[in-house]
Amino acid sequence: MGMMWEGVEYGAFRDAALACSTREEFEQSEYFRRHGADLLALLRTPSIRSDWPIRAVPGPGPGAGTGTGTDTGPDTEARPLRVVQWNIEKGLQLDRIRSRLADDPELASADLYCLNEVDVGMARSGSNADVGADLARTLGCHLVYVPSYLECTKGPGPDALVPGENERGLHGLAVLSRHPVIAADVAELPHCWDYFDYPVEKRYGTRQVLSARINWHGREVVAATTHLEVRNVPACRGEQLKAALRALEDARGSGTAPGELLPVVLTGDFNTNTFRRGGLPNTLREFLRIVRTRPEILDRQLCEPFGYEPLFDVLDRAGYDYRSHTDGAATAETLLGSAEDLEILPRLLRDYISRTFGLGSRFIQMRLDWVVTSGFGAAGAPRTATAEVAPGQPASDHAIVWTDLRPEPLEIPSPDVA
Repeated sequence: MGMMWEGVEYGAFRDAALACSTREEFEQSEYFRRHGADLLALLRTPSIRSDWPIRAVPGPGPGAGTGTGTDTGPDTEARPLRVVQWNIEKGLQLDRIRSRLADDPELASADLYCLNEVDVGMARSGSNADVGADLARTLGCHLVYVPSYLECTKGPGPDALVPGENERGLHGLAVLSRHPVIAADVAELPHCWDYFDYPVEKRYGTRQVLSARINWHGREVVAATTHLEVRNVPACRGEQLKAALRALEDARGSGTAPGELLPVVLTGDFNTNTFRRGGLPNTLREFLRIVRTRPEILDRQLCEPFGYEPLFDVLDRAGYDYRSHTDGAATAETLLGSAEDLEILPRLLRDYISRTFGLGSRFIQMRLDWVVTSGFGAAGAPRTATAEVAPGQPASDHAIVWTDLRPEPLEIPSPDVA
């Protein structure tokens, strides 16, 4: 077993956590009394690393999207800020992820890579690899990382069957930057679901937003990423995003010029599936919605979920732009017959619904991943790119989204994120 910090092994944390049934019980345990402050510091303190060669952006120049140009000479200031957002599914397919990012000229030329579900020391991910550091080294980027959770198990489903044991059990968020990182911060988001009392994926921690202040050719910008909750109702994701924007107000006001508001790009897997989850009434209501709605209409609702997810109202009130940075394409899909919500239904009803409506062969596609900005404008058409490195060989269960940005004057002095 690896060390979480000096003198404390991951295995000791895992054993202490597994011995407790609830989060409250764990936080009242002797283990937490002795190590709780250090454990919370681990989950609340972002690290900044660049102990490998940092490479300049290999392109493009003023003709954004062409994949040509260099990071030197007069073209440098003209070239937009290219931002990639990707949920890399824990790094399960680390070799493919490396290849997908490094071998595609459009992706390899990015300034920033904002990544969700980034493992460190998990058996399931590259045999306990430090996934964020591995990718930062491959791409030649500075790394900003924070663990959101300490995993108590190897994970659900196939994760549990991989050989070996976890060495550190960290799972979190990362920002990779080709430009110097001035500072980084993290803020906790409201609880929507307690994974500590979830046997198939027991873990300790919470959802967060990670922000990094970047020196982009002498100009400070804020790059942030988050991963909102999937197992709850849309209203709770709205509260999480509201808290994230409040935290970013502090980051964007910390520039070197007095009174300056820094431009912000916030990315993430917002889990905007539009469904109210949890409990029998919600499950019945949403499955009825699915089977009663024409597929083409449902597809549009799930890829343009603006009227179903309150977080978009939060963004509108705060003056953040999201419509300029989406092409409306799906970034994830799920097989309805395998949806865990079906398990809530009585077996006879579950079997009837699955058989009658063919849920075992029906996929729904959703746009879950987003880029939103304040103080940036679009410098080209946003893109949604496949996660496949070859047909039938996906690197992740989420597509990649990316866009080019240019700073623009802020029209409002202080967005409303109350």
